[in-house]
Amino acid sequence: MTEPPGGVQDAGHRRSAEAEEGAARRRVRRRRLLAGIPAVLLGVLLAAELVARARGAHPVTGFVASGERGWAPQPGTRDIAGVPATVSPTGTRGAEAPPGGVLLLGDENAFGAGLRDEETLGAALARESGVPVTLAACAGYGTIQEFAWLRELEPRLKPRIVVIVYSLDDPVPFAATMFTSLRVFLQRHLALAAPSARPMPRAGLDALHDPDGVAWRLQKQTFRELGEWSRAKKVPVVVAVWPMLGKQDDALAEYFEAVRGEARINGLSVRNLAADLGGGDLSGLATPEGRPGVEAVRRAAAGLAAELREGE
Repeated sequence: MTEPPGGVQDAGHRRSAEAEEGAARRRVRRRRLLAGIPAVLLGVLLAAELVARARGAHPVTGFVASGERGWAPQPGTRDIAGVPATVSPTGTRGAEAPPGGVLLLGDENAFGAGLRDEETLGAALARESGVPVTLAACAGYGTIQEFAWLRELEPRLKPRIVVIVYSLDDPVPFAATMFTSLRVFLQRHLALAAPSARPMPRAGLDALHDPDGVAWRLQKQTFRELGEWSRAKKVPVVVAVWPMLGKQDDALAEYFEAVRGEARINGLSVRNLAADLGGGDLSGLATPEGRPGVEAVRRAAAGLAAELREGE
């Protein structure tokens, strides 16, 4: 029997075509949906970034990624905390001194944000001691990063003595990872990625100086490595303990004694800058932003110069 036109076969073709068209429409909708998700996420992030900036958050500028140390001051001359400051091509505050001088390492307390180049701890120490000083300091550094910078600079500078300004939060563990450079990049461009600028609470300092904690064990290891480096290079190392610029108390004295004991065990000299700054309540030596002022720097430099003379 002959199949009539438009029979079963044609109906099958129509159903197949309709199914293919339906599938094609679904694929188009899925692609549009997937393409829209990144746009929505980008819009949410942009809105959050605007809110963060409106509330006072801002990206962290003035730093570049730097290998084992994670980040470093960005070279150039620019306003830092409202005052012109110079960072050399190698990241030091001001020009490097000739070989054979003093290498002064530290964190934000030594860097001197808000101070002119001639007012920094490095410049003041050079005047007080009569010895050229290279100031290698960077905000946020701990002893691990400062020691890494020491190893980088020593072959070129051949320092006669090394001074490491130790702040009470320096035992914070640190190790550069594959994500460190990405984090530095994001923090330079996004307020959302910027770390909190709040000072570490006293409970945090207690944890860092816990004898059984990871942070203090790493600090002890770094002191051992510093001692080994000092003996191998025949270069004295002075650990200058920078105090909190507030009222000194028994807990701060205990922190200093812990640092002094561990440093001396490993053949390092120790200077108590709290005594050089005057002891007691040191808040009058801080700027309104809580940073070391010119007088604090001058007193610390005088104490360090005396330490250098005693070590000769």
